[in-house]
Amino acid sequence: MKKTVSLFLVLPLLLTLAAPSLAAEEAAFSDVSQTQWYAGYVNRAAQLGFVHGLGGGIFDPEGDVTYAHFATMMCNTSYLSEVSAIAVLPNAPWWTAYCMVANAHGLFYNTPMSNQQKWADYAETPIPRGDMAVMTYNYLTHCGKGTLASASLDIVRADITDISGLNVFHAKAVAYCFANKILNGVGDGRFLPDSSLTRAQAAKVICEAYDFTTARQS
Repeated sequence: MKKTVSLFLVLPLLLTLAAPSLAAEEAAFSDVSQTQWYAGYVNRAAQLGFVHGLGGGIFDPEGDVTYAHFATMMCNTSYLSEVSAIAVLPNAPWWTAYCMVANAHGLFYNTPMSNQQKWADYAETPIPRGDMAVMTYNYLTHCGKGTLASASLDIVRADITDISGLNVFHAKAVAYCFANKILNGVGDGRFLPDSSLTRAQAAKVICEAYDFTTARQS
C-alpha cells in the first residue's frame, strides 16, 4: 500500500535538480561552457536524468544545492522506483517522497536532516560541503562500498588541512570520499567543509559516486 503524506504545498523548484519525473534531458545549457571543468559532469548527469536545469536552457552551475536537491539526485541514481511508490498529497512539498526514501536508506545519518521533525527547517537550505560528504559516504555505505582501512584514511585525512575541526564521522566521510576520488578539494589541501555545495560540484559528485558503485565494480 502506498504511503500518504500531508504537508504544505511547495512547488517552485519542480524543474530544478529535484525533478526526476522528467525524462532525461539533452545537456545543452547555455550557461555551461564546454571549456569549464564541470561541463562533462553536468552534461552526463543531465543525460542520465540525475540533474535537471532551471528551464530555458539554464543550469546555474554556481547556484547552491539544498539538502532536498542532493537527496533527490541520489534517489535519481538508485531509488526512483521507491520514490514512485510513495503517494504524496497535493499539499506536500515537492521533496517529500525523495527525502522519505533517502531517510529510509540512511542517507541523512549524521546530518540535520536525520531528524524528520527538522525537515521543514533544513530541506530547502543550502547543504554545506561537509554534510554533502556525509550523505555521499552514507550512500556508498548503503551500496556496500563504505569500507577502507583506518590507516589509509589517516593518511588521506592528514593531507586535508581544514577538516581537523570536524567531528570524527564527518572527517571520516570526507577522507573516504577523497581516497576513492569521489571528492576533491579546492587547492592548497583545503576542502571548505562549511561552504555551500554548488550545482556544478554536485553534478561531479553524483557522477563519481554513481561510477564508484556501478562501473568501477568490474
